[in-house]
This record gives sequence, structure tokens and C-alpha cells, in this order.
Amino acid sequence: MVLYKKEDSAEAFGELYGRYAERLMGYFMKKMQQRQDAQVVFQETFLKMHAARGHYNPKFPFAPWLFTIAYHALVDFKRRQQIPGPSSAVALDLVAESLPVEVPEIPEHALAQLSNDQRTAVSMRFLDEKTFSEISKSLGRSQGDVRQLVSRGLRRLRKILGGAAS
Repeated sequence: MVLYKKEDSAEAFGELYGRYAERLMGYFMKKMQQRQDAQVVFQETFLKMHAARGHYNPKFPFAPWLFTIAYHALVDFKRRQQIPGPSSAVALDLVAESLPVEVPEIPEHALAQLSNDQRTAVSMRFLDEKTFSEISKSLGRSQGDVRQLVSRGLRRLRKILGGAAS
């Protein structure tokens, strides 16, 4: 599904920019030490959003999609800076944990179709609002495993809910 068509792209882009620019810049200013760096990532986010507009599905809320792009732009920027040492991994985890996510209610019938591990991880992350670190400790699995379970669970939920809506 297309976010906006070529013929109305300037007007639609302007509306989205006006609606989300202040929130995004505030988000980046909290995460970065230099205003100049925040502005660079801010611009990259809107460029990436524009380039990926054909991948947006209007069945899902827009803000989480945009902030996911923002998060990845921030991670990419931090990687380019090549901050050495384990503190950079911790910093990226802190960014991920504080990402503003607006998650709609997840229907029980959809959750029931996930594997037990996926259902547990998704429920703990979004219904119980646990961090990846807390889920990792609770399940006795690495944070990478937990992130993968949540990611695959969400992908499966999108398919389930997308199929039900068609």
C-alpha cells in the first residue's frame, strides 16, 4: 500500500512533516549530544520514510512505523560514528527500550495462533510492558533470542490480522 501518490506527494509529505517533525526532533535531541547530529538523523528519517512510502500499510498506525524508521536511522548513525567498547551496545539498547511504541490491543484469537514462545515473548513485551532484558531473564534466553521471538511473533500477527481484515 502506498503512503501517498506521486501526484500529491509534496502536499502529503508536508502534512506528515508538520504533524511529526517536532516529536521526532524532540526524540533525537533526547538521544543525542549534538544538535547537529540530531538534525542529520532527523533529515535521514524523513528521507527514508519518503523512500519507503510504498511499504507502509495503512491498516496499521503510522506513528510506530515512522518511529521504527527513526530508530533505525539513529542506530545507523551511531554505527557510522563507530563508538568503541561495550558502552555503545548499551546505548543502543537504551534507545530501543525508550522507543515510543503505540501498540493496539492484540486480539486473543491472533495470539493463540503464535507458538508458545512467541506468544509469551510478545505478551510480556507489549501486554506486560517488560523490557527485553526483563523478558530475557524471565525466560532464561539471550536478549537476541527474545528480540527474534518478538519480531517473528509480530510478523506472524500482521499476517494473521491482515488476512482477517481482507
